[in-house]
Amino acid sequence: MVIAEHEDRRRWPPFHVQHGFKEQESIVSFFRGLGVVPGQVARGSSVNENVQFDYQVSELFSTFTGFFGALIIADPLVAARLKEQGHDTKDKLFDWLHKNTTQTVKDYKSRNFAYLFDCPRALHGDEPWATWYKLPDDAVIPHFPHVSDFRIVVAGGETNAYPQAGNLSYGLSVSVDERT
Repeated sequence: MVIAEHEDRRRWPPFHVQHGFKEQESIVSFFRGLGVVPGQVARGSSVNENVQFDYQVSELFSTFTGFFGALIIADPLVAARLKEQGHDTKDKLFDWLHKNTTQTVKDYKSRNFAYLFDCPRALHGDEPWATWYKLPDDAVIPHFPHVSDFRIVVAGGETNAYPQAGNLSYGLSVSVDERT
């Protein structure tokens, strides 16, 4: 999948600038993971005047495995609304999502990815997995281990007021300008 960032209508610094590139450079960023789901399937996504995109994105992310990252693909309309909701920086949005996209330890342990990938980390003593595996089943934990697991790219032409969510983690970015 290719996502072209809409830099003219962005609400935060461009994704590639956050990764050390100059604003005017043409960059391609690579992600890996399990795919993307449209925001139209989230609870509360019906048309209304007070749409809460932060809750919709959190709802979408709650269906994902924490093994891969959490990528938000937001039309500029969505990004503007997220800013209006108090997420005036990407970091504020990511902090909010990390604190509010949660699951019980029982639900977490019931996922195949947790058993296959996180349990060995827990047994090795790696955090936060070691702590999570010691908690009671009804304890509530973040769905994604780290705030840094969240990313956002503003894309689109202000025609689709829905976020999209990808169970994708960031790999790397390369300059197209240097390759041509």
